[in-house]
Amino acid sequence: MNNTNNLTTIDKSGRLVLPKNIRDQFFLKEGTILEINAKEEGILMTPQKPKGKFIKKNGIKVLHIEGDLEPGFLENLVNDCRQER
Repeated sequence: MNNTNNLTTIDKSGRLVLPKNIRDQFFLKEGTILEINAKEEGILMTPQKPKGKFIKKNGIKVLHIEGDLEPGFLENLVNDCRQER
């Protein structure tokens, strides 16, 4: 994980821009939902992972996903399903 310091400013509407290297490192893109919490150490922003599950349609398991996928998500979901068998 890259520990370089990054600076950004908050505009008059309260918005801030996350530096590109941070967005790339955490696979953040337009529409990504961030959970924001106040901690003693500062502000913690945590990307919310898309929710996916297999549902049965006409007797066949179909993957239903809410939101955008991040790398490795599909493989992990399939592996979890295989372990349930």
